[in-house]
Amino acid sequence: MNKQENPYGFLDNGGRLGRRIRNLDWSQHPLGPIDTRDATLRTSLDIVLFPSFPTFLLWGDDLTLFFNDPYEPMLGQKAHSLGSPYRAVWHQA
Repeated sequence: MNKQENPYGFLDNGGRLGRRIRNLDWSQHPLGPIDTRDATLRTSLDIVLFPSFPTFLLWGDDLTLFFNDPYEPMLGQKAHSLGSPYRAVWHQA
């Protein structure tokens, strides 16, 4: 399968959160479709998704929140916040 057949292939080994990123509808998100973003975001997501320790990434002007599987429990009731602006998730920070 080539990149055109699986544009989200870079997320295949990203665990549960990699699948969630791939399955979200990014067409109406300020970042736009993830598969059309430059290699910098894709590479950064590769780095964030694979560690066995909690890791997150803030991306773009809105500081869009991406995180890996081990980070999800730290969010508690905010675990649904993948792709949300950081300030909306951790407004107290």
